[in-house]
Amino acid sequence: MQLSASFVLMLASLTNITLGATLSGLMVPRTTDDSNDDDCATLGGPMPKSNLPDGVIANDVRKCVGHPLDKDVNAQACWTGSPYGCTDGYCWKVCGSFGEWCWTAANKGQGAWLKCSAYTDCHEFDFCGGKCSC
Repeated sequence: MQLSASFVLMLASLTNITLGATLSGLMVPRTTDDSNDDDCATLGGPMPKSNLPDGVIANDVRKCVGHPLDKDVNAQACWTGSPYGCTDGYCWKVCGSFGEWCWTAANKGQGAWLKCSAYTDCHEFDFCGGKCSC
C-alpha cells in the first residue's frame, strides 16, 4: 500500500497536534502570576514598571516584588547540595559562592516566578527574581 505525500503530511501534523495537546496537559506552566493586589502588601509592594533593564517586557513584569513563599519562610539556610532545584512548586538556583540562593523568575528576573513539579523543570541559567541570600 502506497500513501500519498499529502496524506502522510496531514497524518504527521495531526499526530503532532494530538501529542502536543496530550503533553501540554502534563506540563506545569512555568510562568503564572497568581498574586493579587492584597498579596503585594505583604510581598514587598508592587513591582516597579519603570527603569526596567534592557530586554525586559514591561507587560510581563510580575505584580509583587516578593516571592509568595517568602512570607511563609522565616530563616532560609544556605545551600551547596545542587546548583538549582524545585521547592514547593517554585524554581530556585544557587547564586553566590557560599550557598546563597534566589527564587528564579521569567522575563530576565522581572516576570512571574518560575514554577515546577520537579527539579528538572528548573535551570541554573534562569534569572534570579530577587535577592541572592540565605
